Amino acid sequence: TAGTCAASGGTTCTITVAAGSAAKPADSNDTDVWGLRAKYNFGDFWVDANYGNSDAGTGGAEVDGFAIEFGATFDTNQVTIAYRNNESDSAGTSKDADVDDWAINLRHFMSKTTRVFVEYRNTDDDSKADEVDMFAVGLRHDWKL
Repeated sequence: TAGTCAASGGTTCTITVAAGSAAKPADSNDTDVWGLRAKYNFGDFWVDANYGNSDAGTGGAEVDGFAIEFGATFDTNQVTIAYRNNESDSAGTSKDADVDDWAINLRHFMSKTTRVFVEYRNTDDDSKADEVDMFAVGLRHDWKL
């Protein structure tokens, strides 16, 4: 289900709610999944947040995750800053995990289909000893088939 709202001055918001359930034929445990997302645009700036939950039922893992992103567009340039967290809880085991991730991304749009970008990302997974730092530089071109 999705809903939108609009106000004067270029302000818009989008709210999305999704849910579902799945089971393998040989498995008696259903996996229930649901999520909520909201995005709010105000002029050249936006904030985008989401939360999701996946529960594999009796004896399975439950995963909770959320993310928030702030962004801005300046002429043909765009900057985003994002934070994400995923926590999993495996029933009856010590396989719990907590992953924190944040990133900053800069994009320059050379045209509607071509852009260059630079991104820095840091990921901290509590189940592993080291944090991971990533730096990327790239060029992206989209083709219409």
